[in-house]
Amino acid sequence: RPLDAATRRLAFADDRAEVPDSAIREMHTLGQAMQAMADEIAVQRQHQLVLLAGVSHDLRTPLSRMKMAIGMAEEVLPDGIRQRLESDIAEMDLLIGAQLALSRARQVEAGQRIDLKAVLQEWVDAEQAMSPVPIRLRFGGHIGEWTVASTALRRLLANLIQNATRYGAREVQVVLRRCGRGLSIGVRDDGPGIAAELRDAVFRPFYRIDASRQRASGGAGLGLAIARQLAETHGWTLRLVNRARPGCSFWLRIR
Repeated sequence: RPLDAATRRLAFADDRAEVPDSAIREMHTLGQAMQAMADEIAVQRQHQLVLLAGVSHDLRTPLSRMKMAIGMAEEVLPDGIRQRLESDIAEMDLLIGAQLALSRARQVEAGQRIDLKAVLQEWVDAEQAMSPVPIRLRFGGHIGEWTVASTALRRLLANLIQNATRYGAREVQVVLRRCGRGLSIGVRDDGPGIAAELRDAVFRPFYRIDASRQRASGGAGLGLAIARQLAETHGWTLRLVNRARPGCSFWLRIR
């Protein structure tokens, strides 16, 4: 069982993955190899984060200069060209930010004990303040306090809610209920829904069902990919399930 748990953490690229030792020679050799692999993955992930942060800084500096140059040349640039340049810069900035958000989603956050019902109400109220459609919160049974990675959970739920409001939902429901020894949190909407053959594809980075949608108005196509990555990083399960009525229903399972 300890080896199984370590293997699961290693599968999620968890920096805390430590493989237990064994007196059995074959198991000891296997454990050493797995631990070496876990350490190497952790180092590579850290290098990747540093590289992405550096690339972000290096790209945003010339983007800022380009914004300034466009502002200074506003009087001599035709409106169509100026608007196109501003749109291209905004799209590049959005992609840089989205890629960094996806990378940060691979970092494991320590859990903290919170009153999940009260905290979830605060999060939904904050999203409602920025949402053009109503967001309803429903509870099922006694919830109490839970130890969870609260920042990661809030980012995940915010991405699901914003995805629903961005793509045509007239109402969003957030459902919190006990499920055995764990929790289930659902984000349901009454939008156009997602075809069955696309339900895995929507979690891929940069995938958008409407390929003609501009990133400046429709996002970079990373919201659901980031949500899925946050779930996998923390050992949760996020899936898209069928609804009897039109719309989408995303369910997060926290053990």
